[in-house]
Amino acid sequence: MKSAEYIEKTRHGSPDFPIAYYFKKEGFSRYVMNAHWHKELEIVHILKGQFILFLNGKKIELNQGDLCIIESSCLHRGEPINCEYECIVFDAAMLLRNNHDATQKFIRPLLNGTTRLKRIISPSDKTLYSIINNLFDVMREKKPNCELEIYSLLFGAFSQMYTLEYVQPCSQALYNRQSQVVIDLIYWIENNLNQPISLDVLAQKSGFNKKYLCRIFK
Repeated sequence: MKSAEYIEKTRHGSPDFPIAYYFKKEGFSRYVMNAHWHKELEIVHILKGQFILFLNGKKIELNQGDLCIIESSCLHRGEPINCEYECIVFDAAMLLRNNHDATQKFIRPLLNGTTRLKRIISPSDKTLYSIINNLFDVMREKKPNCELEIYSLLFGAFSQMYTLEYVQPCSQALYNRQSQVVIDLIYWIENNLNQPISLDVLAQKSGFNKKYLCRIFK
């Protein structure tokens, strides 16, 4: 069960470009992945050895070459065994900033928990596997002015995920309406920090009265 004590407080990337790359091997800080969760999606790529990953308590064994997606708000931890691995952590809401209806249609369900992602990316799905590996290459090399290429690769990856049916509707939504309202308001707040934000405004946007809104946020 997720708890506030397990939420990760690290900022990944910058507010304008919330995506970050991490390489881990024995002796590095946070080599062992302690239990935590975050609103961002995470892709784990095993470069060498074995990695035992636990997602909401479910054990997954990853080996060299494996790619695994960790969904938003999924409690996870990992035990590397003679392992080198790399991670990309990103806020998928970065793809919603143009407010295009088509983008909202495909990305928003992944954020509010009404769809689920297949976790292991199979090498047999060559185009998707290649796109994700190219994303790691770009993030690893940190070339100047690579933002457009990263956006392109992320959109290409999600397009392939839908084509290959990696995205599936949930038999039961991960969040009830209250949680969806909180998530939507948090994203709205993050994108409107340059203007005054009052409880009255948030209540109006949520459709809840102020007292009830404070309760569900708490």
